Amino acid sequence: MLVMKNIMLVACMAILALFLVGAGQAESIEAAIDNDCYPNPGTLTVPAGQTATNFALQVLSAGVNCYTGAAIEDKGWFIAIGDANGKRVYEYSYNVALSGEGKKQEPYGPLSALSLNQGDYVIYVDGGKGAHVLADYALI
Repeated sequence: MLVMKNIMLVACMAILALFLVGAGQAESIEAAIDNDCYPNPGTLTVPAGQTATNFALQVLSAGVNCYTGAAIEDKGWFIAIGDANGKRVYEYSYNVALSGEGKKQEPYGPLSALSLNQGDYVIYVDGGKGAHVLADYALI
């Protein structure tokens, strides 16, 4: 009976290990604009043989105008290949009209559908001093 319980325990642990390996490694990316109004971009490297997927936005906050200190309502962020001038693979913007109504745009498709192959990517946030973006993803 004890041998059977041990076998069951080992089998359950093996199955759990397979699920964890298949789920991918949890990672985060973030970017900000510092108090001197300089961008602090984030980087994302997808190793050979892996894919970055399952992206989920955790935080996107706008900051203040670098010159007047006025609060900024518009905010956005993007992921580009290589550097800020590279081809954009994801972009998000939220713009507030004078009426106070906000409009979200994702011209390259939803973040949840983003899948990045091997390569180097850069992440930038827009929205003034103190702007910040944080997103999670998985490497599989």
